[in-house]
Amino acid sequence: MANGSISHALPWVGLSAVHYPFRGRHGRIGMHFRFADDLELIEAKNAIMQARMEEELIQAQLAQDEPRIVCWVCPPQGFAKLNVDGSFYEKQQKAGFGCLLRDDCGTWVVGISGFLENSSILHAELAAVERGLLLAWDWGIRKLICHSDSMTVVSLVSNGGNHDRHQFAGLLANIQELLQRDWQVQVEHTLREGNSCADWLAKDGAKDDVVLKVWLLAPPSMGDLLMDDFMGVPSLRPSNQKTVSKLERAVRARLRGKR
Repeated sequence: MANGSISHALPWVGLSAVHYPFRGRHGRIGMHFRFADDLELIEAKNAIMQARMEEELIQAQLAQDEPRIVCWVCPPQGFAKLNVDGSFYEKQQKAGFGCLLRDDCGTWVVGISGFLENSSILHAELAAVERGLLLAWDWGIRKLICHSDSMTVVSLVSNGGNHDRHQFAGLLANIQELLQRDWQVQVEHTLREGNSCADWLAKDGAKDDVVLKVWLLAPPSMGDLLMDDFMGVPSLRPSNQKTVSKLERAVRARLRGKR
């Protein structure tokens, strides 16, 4: 099954009778017939198999989109956690990045935010990783967990492949150089509900033309978000009901069409 579609293994199902050539024991070409009764049985079996596959598709989508509880979690003892995020306002063509370091008790260490010119959301997300890693290294951190809510960025950064022809090859090369330094670094994906403080900083960076702000103390207006993270207050990530409902309607329509 490719792209969620189901290919018909028996394209001739529905004919009242079919025949196809076969080669007998002596190499002669003969004809073999299947009549309506046989075809109805095959058609029924085929419909059951397709219905099961359709049901598996729905269940997989439901499992992927089911509601989840998300909260920020302190890193292991001796590690620091770096949360990074990028922000891009398409209408205004403004972008920013945000990064913050917290220790293994969840205490604020340092944060940065800034404005990015001629950017995009992918560029902003990658820039946040680069600047965040450099911040952690310069701050003397040698055991680090870096969290981004961009699966694309985490995949690009983690696969270690050759990105010479990538649109942002320079950024990716800088990130790889930082990762290969003499320290322990894990780059992991987090859901956006667990990355709210970095998101706040990224949006702040996109609001004005200040290239770099260094936050030695947490911004007062971020206090509630920081407290929620510190206390491990959970956030509910709702299911994508529109996606699920659309999928279910499409499946039911296909099944009705087979009757």
